Amino acid sequence: MDMSNTSHTFTVDKYIQTARQALANALPLLQDEGRQKLKRPVQISEKAPRDYQTDLDIRIEQRLVQTLRQAFPDHGIMAEEQAAHEGRGGMTWYIDPVDGTRNLLCGRPEIAISLALYEENRPLLAMIFLPARRLEILGHEASHGLFVNAQPFTPPQPPPALDRALVGIPGDIRPGFTAADFFSLTRRIVPFVEGVRISGALAYDLAGMALGELAARISFSAKPVDVAAGVYLLKKAGGVVTDIRGNPYQITSKSILAAASPHLHEALLALLDGEAEQS
Repeated sequence: MDMSNTSHTFTVDKYIQTARQALANALPLLQDEGRQKLKRPVQISEKAPRDYQTDLDIRIEQRLVQTLRQAFPDHGIMAEEQAAHEGRGGMTWYIDPVDGTRNLLCGRPEIAISLALYEENRPLLAMIFLPARRLEILGHEASHGLFVNAQPFTPPQPPPALDRALVGIPGDIRPGFTAADFFSLTRRIVPFVEGVRISGALAYDLAGMALGELAARISFSAKPVDVAAGVYLLKKAGGVVTDIRGNPYQITSKSILAAASPHLHEALLALLDGEAEQS
């Protein structure tokens, strides 16, 4: 038996078990099992104009971080709200405790909890949980595809052509993506696709793409904690992710163009060519 391979598998299993335990510890803060609805935040503040932080974001993040730090004290942590911990050996967890905070504030279901483990720029594990739908989407380096609620998952095939594609676009009008940017983007793509969708939650949309529910997603302000997990899940599902100029995605990329197939990605990249020059 190849003992190095056995050790490698054991490590992946431990990463998965710890990620699931972290979620299990945090979910009671968000899920109201009696009412089958998500809890609402009590304390709300603005980190920046139209960029919200709540008591639930902070408390969920704290529970996730606590579990991960206990299991892997040498790993780094990069999280959305407060946590930043330099690790050793290049291992870093990227955490978004509530992707879609604005949705949570108004009771919308497009919410995601996102966890990813990278070694430098190489993803090892990604997990996104959609609490309103009770769905866990998982991919890791030892798997050939995705798992949904711990069961192997095959995305619908084949991906759609451009004129049958539903494309997710940014919807938050704030510094960095203005009303003028919104109209410029929609003018470029709407004539050529079947429709656009706006969820207001980037990790949620990338998880939806991995599930085959959305054909593409564009973002001009992709933070690592927002996309580290979703990008890896989509690639595991056969998708393509670059920045909006077509450069290979890196954990430091500031934008993303995610598509369900190479052909669809190429077509969207051509439509966005002028948009990329302006950004």
